[in-house]
Amino acid sequence: MKKSFKAFLAMVLVLVLMTTVAFAVPGRDFAPGQQKKDYSEAQQFSFEFNDMTGYDWAMKSVQNMAAMGKIKGIGNGKFAPASAAKQIEVLIMTLRFLDLEDDLDLEVNLLPPFKGMKPQNWMIPYLNLAIDNDILTEEEAEDFNPNAPATRSLTAVYIIRALDMVDEAEDMQDDPLPYKDAAAVPEDRIGYVNLITDLGLMIGNNDNTFQPNKPLSRAEMAVLFERLYDSDHVHEWHTVTFVENGGTTVADIQRYHNTKINTAPVSTKTGYTLEGWYTNSGLTNKVTFPYTVTDDATFYAKWTINQYTITFDTKGGTTVAAITQDYGTPIAEPDDPEKDDLEFLGWSPALPATMPAMNMTLVAQWELEPYTISFEENGGSTVANITQDYGTKINTAPVSTKTGYTLEGWYIDIGLTHKVVFPYTITADATLYAKWIINEYVVTFDENGGTTVDAIYSDFNEKIEEPDEPTKTGYTFDGWFYDDVDFENEFDFNEDKITEDTTLYAKWIINEYTINFVTNGGLAVAAITEDYNTIIALSPVTTREDYDFDGWFSDEALTEEVEFPYTITEDITLYAKWTEIED
Repeated sequence: MKKSFKAFLAMVLVLVLMTTVAFAVPGRDFAPGQQKKDYSEAQQFSFEFNDMTGYDWAMKSVQNMAAMGKIKGIGNGKFAPASAAKQIEVLIMTLRFLDLEDDLDLEVNLLPPFKGMKPQNWMIPYLNLAIDNDILTEEEAEDFNPNAPATRSLTAVYIIRALDMVDEAEDMQDDPLPYKDAAAVPEDRIGYVNLITDLGLMIGNNDNTFQPNKPLSRAEMAVLFERLYDSDHVHEWHTVTFVENGGTTVADIQRYHNTKINTAPVSTKTGYTLEGWYTNSGLTNKVTFPYTVTDDATFYAKWTINQYTITFDTKGGTTVAAITQDYGTPIAEPDDPEKDDLEFLGWSPALPATMPAMNMTLVAQWELEPYTISFEENGGSTVANITQDYGTKINTAPVSTKTGYTLEGWYIDIGLTHKVVFPYTITADATLYAKWIINEYVVTFDENGGTTVDAIYSDFNEKIEEPDEPTKTGYTFDGWFYDDVDFENEFDFNEDKITEDTTLYAKWIINEYTINFVTNGGLAVAAITEDYNTIIALSPVTTREDYDFDGWFSDEALTEEVEFPYTITEDITLYAKWTEIED
């Protein structure tokens, strides 16, 4: 895919690249991507430019980047600090930062004018290299204009991709931007601007704006890339590990220096609530999220024990007080309830020895008497109550049906979290609740000779979005229908809902085309209008005095002769050709 795209890109560049970028290719004194060195005052002076007045804040960066061979002036001792950096300039600076110039397919040690090359020829290898290394996507390259100004937000995208931090940027896509003009940041670049701000590589203006669509100046470009070369931590990974203190495992988190963990990691522990994460095992220094990673760290989980309550349903017997206490603590068995002359058989379920990690109700079991299991069908067909003696079983799950749904099972709680397993032993009156899963149906399209339309999957009783119309040579599409014979029942995408697997059939109306005849002085020939693919068996007849008819032609210049039988596939005009009869 990328190889074919490079050919397309080369062809486009021939049309759009018309100027030489005022931008240096590294010389032999400095390897591509080499870190900045310290220079003497004499050396620094050799890289000074005469148009840097008012740009003291950028002077040192411009000198250093020029000394490294990463950037140069525009000639006559000028740097043009206020001029907008071009997209090709920023892209090449990014590739140099990654030490990728050695991978170019073309030797580029000299600027193009000194090699007798056209401007577009030397840029092509850089663009291909950017695509190969995921700095520029093929989709972006279709609209790439190398001489257009590089905006601040676009530059942020190139830098974050170069740092291999796209995943981190995507994690910050939904984070609020800290700038007054946040709404001006293109939606697909929000995460990139958030991250490059956190890294301290690009910061807002004094008025707390980022100006995402403002072109990056050449002075700003020099400062930005010097920050990249100078940063000791840009490529530094830090690992945050977790001591869960009995909770479920939390995977280590790796982040680049000065980036954030936005939300607290989740760990669970039966019978406990996670109170938070702490930076010390003594659990005195709590972590606040979002957390900025500046070094390797270990976080310790702090848990708060939960309290749960056991209540007692005595089924008409004397009251037994509820028990509320911490998870895992021993439970003292209460006195048995009393009910008329019936013998108390115990609790269902049995009273646990220690407090479980859930609230629960125990039901008193008295000497044998029938119990009733009722059913809440939740929209399904009715299931009759079942009344049987204590300890007997319901062997199979009762059947209920609901149009467009599948019965997933029966549950003992209205929240549908505790599923009943059959055979089910009756130990008390109970209500079982049906859980349903909505059915998914497939809508397939029979194109009847047209271009392919992919199937659509839809939940029960939902509308579907109308697909793009298919095409068929010589025909006009006239809608989707439930039937493919008479085409009387058309599918309405605005009204019809999917209730089962469905096949829709394309209806086509055959096109009519007209042949007009220009007799060029001969007798007129009436136009012929017929359906697509109709065959005209015989050549229409025309005559002209003193001339022989030499046939019908599809062009006025009479170079493309039409042969009969002729198949109509489009509107067309045919021209008569004549040869004058010699005396």
